[in-house]
Amino acid sequence: MDFHEKVMDEDAFGAKGSIVSAFDAFPKSKPQYVQRTSGGGKWTVAMAVISVMLFWSELGRWWRGSESHTFAVEKGVGHDLQVNLDIVVKMRCEDLHVNNPLDRTVNLASANFHKFQYYLSIVPTVYTVGRSASKANTVYTNQFAVTEQSKEVGDHSVPGVFVKYDIEPILLLVEETRPGFVQFWLKVINVLSGVLVAGHWGFTLSEWFKENWAKKKERTQGFIGTGKGDYDH
Repeated sequence: MDFHEKVMDEDAFGAKGSIVSAFDAFPKSKPQYVQRTSGGGKWTVAMAVISVMLFWSELGRWWRGSESHTFAVEKGVGHDLQVNLDIVVKMRCEDLHVNNPLDRTVNLASANFHKFQYYLSIVPTVYTVGRSASKANTVYTNQFAVTEQSKEVGDHSVPGVFVKYDIEPILLLVEETRPGFVQFWLKVINVLSGVLVAGHWGFTLSEWFKENWAKKKERTQGFIGTGKGDYDH
């Protein structure tokens, strides 16, 4: 029979393709040459669970964004200071003006002549959301640290609530940013790829360990089960 006329199984060979297919870095195996094991199934389930957990973690981190704090020297002192004030004074006063940025502060005077003194150290602060420093995404405000002192004064002193301001020459810039959607997916792909590679190596090493352990066990059982007369001929 001529060699060209001999019937050959084409399924045993790779699929016919163009020259470009010779550079394929992802060769495919035929289903009949793939062996599925229970160990591989367990590793697959473990990798799927870990991948879902890491994906959820990355999604939460991307959704919350990140916040960075930067200190800089204040180049100039502003002449306007925003003050938020909620105060209740148990007295008749039609025109009360106290420049007090304190909030949720309650003090009771034990006598009619009492003096409350607050010392504020104010730090100008700029809050920015996103990398674009537009007016819609930027809030100019102030932070402060406070120390207080209160005491009962005599009849010749002036009672009341007194606030002293000390504006620091330091500017605090708080910027909240969130990575782009493409960058987020690149991180997710890197994380999932790392899980797949680690899972593949873990499965390979576990199968190698099981195979060597089985061979060692077979050799040990063979020596133990061999009689003394089996070696004499």
